[in-house]
Amino acid sequence: MLKPINMIRNAVKPLGAILLALLMTLSLPVAAQDFTVAQLKPLAEDGNELAQFELGHMYENGRGVTQDYAEAMKWYRLAADQGYAKAQNNLGYMYRRGEGVSQDNAEAVKWYRLAAEQGNVSAQNNLGVMYETGHGVLQDNV
Repeated sequence: MLKPINMIRNAVKPLGAILLALLMTLSLPVAAQDFTVAQLKPLAEDGNELAQFELGHMYENGRGVTQDYAEAMKWYRLAADQGYAKAQNNLGYMYRRGEGVSQDNAEAVKWYRLAAEQGNVSAQNNLGVMYETGHGVLQDNV
């Protein structure tokens, strides 16, 4: 039998996911930043790619938590594996810079490409830079 607090928590989880998705969809950065790790982590652990991405961003930048690139990579990877383009782009960036992972330009290109193919403008730019400089791919200035 569920304790009353667990019943409430289970009932609220979907509402939190819906609220987070709505805020992220509406591109309200101030509101999205108001979420804490404690609020996001249960949603992220339940597979919510928006919460996973936001946790990755928090850990990458030390926003509300101690900066931890390995933890950022973990959350970005979970969101990226679900096809979330912003997380894919950020994974590419972290592979390019070697943050939380060994520097790997080919892996950066892989993630940039996946995000770019979904129309992520930042990833398209980052992929173009990789081709221009020949990092992780044959140089192509055309």
